[in-house]
Amino acid sequence: SLVWTTPLPLGGRWRLQAQRAQRRGDSYAGNTGFLAGHSPDFVSTLAGSALFENDPLLRRFHVADRDRTQWQGSWTQPLGTAWSLTLQASTGSDRFPATGIGLQRADTSHATLTLGYAPSRQLSTYAWWGLQQYRNRQQGYARGGAAPAPVLPESARLTGNNWWMSTRDRVDSGGAGIEWQLQSKPLALKAEADYSDASSDYLPASTGQAWLPFPAVGTRSTNLLLSAEYTLPKKNKVGLRYRYVDYQSSDFALDNVAVDTLNNVLLLGNTSPVFAGSIVELRFTALLP
Repeated sequence: SLVWTTPLPLGGRWRLQAQRAQRRGDSYAGNTGFLAGHSPDFVSTLAGSALFENDPLLRRFHVADRDRTQWQGSWTQPLGTAWSLTLQASTGSDRFPATGIGLQRADTSHATLTLGYAPSRQLSTYAWWGLQQYRNRQQGYARGGAAPAPVLPESARLTGNNWWMSTRDRVDSGGAGIEWQLQSKPLALKAEADYSDASSDYLPASTGQAWLPFPAVGTRSTNLLLSAEYTLPKKNKVGLRYRYVDYQSSDFALDNVAVDTLNNVLLLGNTSPVFAGSIVELRFTALLP
């Protein structure tokens, strides 16, 4: 890990951090749980992939060999005596070189731009915008015949029908807020609002199978917070807070899927969460002796 921090003209400052990490499991044994859960006499009758509860080519994610590279940076610049501008960004890349099937790579990137205005100690405001992106890629294969689950025998693997699934997630968000402490009265006011719009795309591909892209999955969220807090004698406080939430989502795996869509299987019939609501809170805080 390396870190660079340097002051800039006009009071600004930038910071850059680079990280490189590797995780290796040379003694990894994917069938430890399977062997421990069966008698030695039964295990002695098995061979090949029959000695595994999952495909031997699939490594458990939390102990899989991983190469990770990350970059993080920030830049802060005052604009006069009251304004400030801050940019934060990061990017990361994970690779799983020893995983034959399953997750092969995962990439992330984040960026946030914040503009602040604080003309006095009693008043401060801010507005921000953010972008997040995630990209993942995993690999699998088709099976043929009536092989028992999950991978028996190895001859059931149709390697000519290998497939890949790429997912791309993007989240756009933004918000603004204000905090005001009245100078002549023990009253503090606060208001915050934020909005986010997330979308996910699923892109399958295969060398030997027909495929179609999946519908996109989307989520939108709007939040509003208003609060007032009054300081009573002896530093006791009484506050009033109002919160509003509007959440909208769509998921092709849930929407328009009836309970009896699959033969011989009863589904839950769930739908994507969609709701809006308000909460009003009245609080009293007492400072005990």
